[in-house]
Amino acid sequence: MQITSWGIAGLFLAAQPASAARPSSVELGVKATFLTKFPSYLDWPVRHLPDGAPIIICVIGADPFGSALEKAVAGETISARSLTLRRYASAGDVNKCHIAYLGGSSREVSAALAVAGASPVVTVTDSRNSNINGMIHFQLVGNSVKFDIDTNKSSRAGVGISSKLLGLARKVHRATTR
Repeated sequence: MQITSWGIAGLFLAAQPASAARPSSVELGVKATFLTKFPSYLDWPVRHLPDGAPIIICVIGADPFGSALEKAVAGETISARSLTLRRYASAGDVNKCHIAYLGGSSREVSAALAVAGASPVVTVTDSRNSNINGMIHFQLVGNSVKFDIDTNKSSRAGVGISSKLLGLARKVHRATTR
């Protein structure tokens, strides 16, 4: 499925205010949709995502999505690749994923990030869980779900990020050069 920059940008406007304690179903739906649209703007090393292989989206640890992520993944394809959803309780499974949403406490998020290291896994964190950031970090700003991108982390992992996605980010932490 191809999506325009305006299509993904429209998701910013969809989130409604949510309580600090628990995300709303609209917020979770927007985040789930982002997780299924991000792969259109990412480029993994061939050794990590060979031709014809499905793109594996995982939830590692606590899963806030319920059925929202299943609905967002259902029937979706990116460049003739199917999207597959997996859920794992252990941070040790993070390297089985192409995109890994890291749920749970700051300690659990940190553990999953440590296991991922510089492997080509796009780690997605959420400010509702922790201020510890993956490559992509969700933020609830006012009435909108937004995200920051850390190109330092994506460069170390060998994952390319399209300028279109970078242009939609709230903040981009750029790779430093020496």
